Amino acid sequence: AEVIKKAEEVMRQYRCSYLYLATEDASIYSIFVEHFGSKLILDDAAKWQVADLQKGKSNANRTALASKEEKYKSGLEYLSQIYLLSRCTCFIAGNTRGSLGAMLMSNKFEYLYIYNLGVYK
Repeated sequence: AEVIKKAEEVMRQYRCSYLYLATEDASIYSIFVEHFGSKLILDDAAKWQVADLQKGKSNANRTALASKEEKYKSGLEYLSQIYLLSRCTCFIAGNTRGSLGAMLMSNKFEYLYIYNLGVYK
């Protein structure tokens, strides 16, 4: 709810018509789809339930067990997400390596907010 509230505020203030969401969390994905609807730009990267993560399933673990072609596709999806994030006008994100990559690749965001809610792997 906090991130949705922040996204709405920034979209209004900076007159953003769309929001790009990059997440592997299926619950967050569903909440954003329900709330933002057609204003949301989506990708088809794998999504996981929190219960799956507790069982050791994640995009990182999926990649470790994947074929060479699946690893390539997964890496390409990840880099594509980071690149798309770097092209956004405004950036709201968790404190992750992917977020750092998007910030390094950007030409400078008009608005930048990084949540620091703990350790991300």
